[in-house]
Amino acid sequence: MVAMIAGVAALAWCALALWFGPKIGFVDLSDDSELKPHEWPVMPLGGVGVFLGVHAAMAVGGIFDWWLLAASGLVLAIGLVDDRRSLSPVLRLGVESIAGVVVGLRFFDGVGILIAAALVVVAINGVNFLDGLDGLVGSVTVVTGLGFVWLASQRFIDPAF
Repeated sequence: MVAMIAGVAALAWCALALWFGPKIGFVDLSDDSELKPHEWPVMPLGGVGVFLGVHAAMAVGGIFDWWLLAASGLVLAIGLVDDRRSLSPVLRLGVESIAGVVVGLRFFDGVGILIAAALVVVAINGVNFLDGLDGLVGSVTVVTGLGFVWLASQRFIDPAF
């Protein structure tokens, strides 16, 4: 049921983004580079749908987590700004690292915080590398989002987590 809520929320946003994106000028046009091989203009707003879907599902499922909302909101914000104007890789990496540390602090202590932060940064950059391939990035982000839902659910299953 929780996964269905996430899917419906994400699909509803994506349908809205198809209409809303061009109205606010949030459109990614194809060019001759290998980074933008799509054949028609696309709306780079799918991350918003995943963000809304995952957090709506977590809220309905009773596993909402403010720490994950803060970390993923930070990543979403830097991603949206980067889609509009290219940010430096160092700035993006710094923000991603902060988000990773937030996740690590929520679930782990000691070296676990650093491992969690590294995994978050790797996951984010894995998505960034796939971003030019239509459809693939959505699948990867759904799996990543479900992983975050699982992490949040662990605190209710095992209070020591």
